[in-house]
Amino acid sequence: MMQKAIFYLLTILFSMSLTAQQVDLLYHWEDTSLPPSSAHNNTYNEVWGFEQDGREYGVIGSTMGTHFFDVTDKNNITPVDFIPGKIQGGQIIHRDFHDYNGYLYMVCDEGASSLQIVDLSYLPDSVSLVYDSDQLFVRSHNIFIDSLHAKLYVCKGDIAVYSLTNPTNPTYFTTIDLPSHAHDIYVRDDTAYVNGGPDGLFIYDASVPNPQPLNTLSVYPQKGYNHSGWLSEDGNTYIFADETHGKQMKVLDVSDINNLSIRGTFMTMTDPNSIPHNQIIKGNFLYSAQYFDGFYIYDISDPDNVVEVGNYDTSTQPVSPTKYEGAWGVYPFLKDGKVLVSDMQNGLYVFDVSGIVTSQEELTNDNNILIYPNPTNGILHVKFADQETHQINIIDCQGRNVFSQLVRDSRLKIDLNNLPKGIYMVKISSDNETLIQKVILQ
Repeated sequence: MMQKAIFYLLTILFSMSLTAQQVDLLYHWEDTSLPPSSAHNNTYNEVWGFEQDGREYGVIGSTMGTHFFDVTDKNNITPVDFIPGKIQGGQIIHRDFHDYNGYLYMVCDEGASSLQIVDLSYLPDSVSLVYDSDQLFVRSHNIFIDSLHAKLYVCKGDIAVYSLTNPTNPTYFTTIDLPSHAHDIYVRDDTAYVNGGPDGLFIYDASVPNPQPLNTLSVYPQKGYNHSGWLSEDGNTYIFADETHGKQMKVLDVSDINNLSIRGTFMTMTDPNSIPHNQIIKGNFLYSAQYFDGFYIYDISDPDNVVEVGNYDTSTQPVSPTKYEGAWGVYPFLKDGKVLVSDMQNGLYVFDVSGIVTSQEELTNDNNILIYPNPTNGILHVKFADQETHQINIIDCQGRNVFSQLVRDSRLKIDLNNLPKGIYMVKISSDNETLIQKVILQ
């Protein structure tokens, strides 16, 4: 009983070390002179980010166009430029963005719109619109670029695919014809995960001019409007959201494309009508924009036990079972823990979440102790930057000490293959510190 209490105490201490970390607001921008949409009262929509010539930038869409910000310096985030949309005003609800090879691709899903391409090489001073045409298509709800194969995927009912061999002159490659409407898409190495609204999820092989379906997920728990999703870095898990009030996000095992299975559902809900919108995975964390509830971060290192580790409520709108307002999009692929979030009514937010997400594939603490990989398939490495003597203990979920060693070297390799899969606590003690780290053995 005492051993279990020790494990639970360590678990609580570890959880407190995460939850005590703040989602720190670095910057907030809104322009009250911009008109809101007539449909959802949203002045703002999607957010995106990119790196150019060693500096980092964020973009946010509005009813009037696309706004660019230099977010390199956490203490000096500044607006840089603005590109007007081909169509502007209160009829605009959606814009979407993706960057490739020094260019930003911009689309809109309302009115007589176009594909716009911006040359980013003029930054940090400005950007240059080098393409603005409706020749390929007029409107698109969402786009995605598979940078490995230089292909632009355009959701416009079906999915049109264009080659970006010449980034400023996209050329038609093929069309993915779906049995239903394509709302959004995620692509990695020519495998396309298509969110098909009420009809579920479709997976295609897009490597050939005539894309072939690989599998379909049409029945699953808490099914609603299959909206968007993202693939984990190891390619084994696809997490998606149904844009339906009261429905949680789903964890889908895609390790075997021919045998899809839902591993579970999760989402912190402040109200029975809470609703997810867009989500992105980076490392062991999922970053989620959840409309009325704002911005959330989840630890997905154990897909069977997803845990919320941070949040910030960007929205000032009351939860409604009939409305779609609040946090729209999220972009976490910046350095130093910076995350961009767009709120439909309140504009651009730049957050610092470095205190939460430092324990990814490798954990580095202030004294440069590395524990990796995490999760592990059986072999765990520990690396020390100093020459101190360290006591290492590994404790299982029953509170039992399953490994103990006094280490005087700078490196240690630990074989965990004889232990059952699950969650363990690694405790490392020296004269100067005690480090407690959760490790997943899978």
